[in-house]
Amino acid sequence: MPTFGEYFSDTTGISMESLISGNVEREIEFTMYVHLEDLEELKRKAIKSERHEQWSIPLVKGNTDGKMRIRLIDNTRPTMCTKIKRPNTVGCEEVEMDISMDMFNSMREMAVDGYVKTRYTIPSNIRELLWEVDVFFANGGAQHNWVKVDLEVKSMNDPIPTFPLTTTRVIYADEELTFSDRAKVKALWEEEWQKMDKKKY
Repeated sequence: MPTFGEYFSDTTGISMESLISGNVEREIEFTMYVHLEDLEELKRKAIKSERHEQWSIPLVKGNTDGKMRIRLIDNTRPTMCTKIKRPNTVGCEEVEMDISMDMFNSMREMAVDGYVKTRYTIPSNIRELLWEVDVFFANGGAQHNWVKVDLEVKSMNDPIPTFPLTTTRVIYADEELTFSDRAKVKALWEEEWQKMDKKKY
């Protein structure tokens, strides 16, 4: 079984995610896009689920490579997150914090690319490592079988656990994607996963 350090090289495929503390937290995350054979299998094996409404905040890019988003968890907990990619470093510096509902609503007016998704948490075969599976909606309104999967690890020496769900295709979110895989990921975000209509708010 390969370790994360063996699987990835340099900054390939690594992202960082923080606690909702307002401080920079350094965590390593393994990401992939997966076509699930059966969404019901996911729901049976999940130990937790959350509804996420997520929006991107457009930024004027200078010399810093970064992005910003807001998220409403289960219609009750609004949060804000920034990510900055530093040159010659692994992953991103991420700062996430709780915000007021008024702040969320105000920032949503300036946001783009909103999605509603359900995040399912599934235990792995390695203690303390949890799979987070984001299920989006297709344009017809049904849940899409293509999902985004994240796994936070403690260090690059952690082994990659076996993914516990039946899949028909997997795309690893690294920097060596084939043309067809890159096109598929782009199509998911831009065409296949249903975007929210901001006019409703």
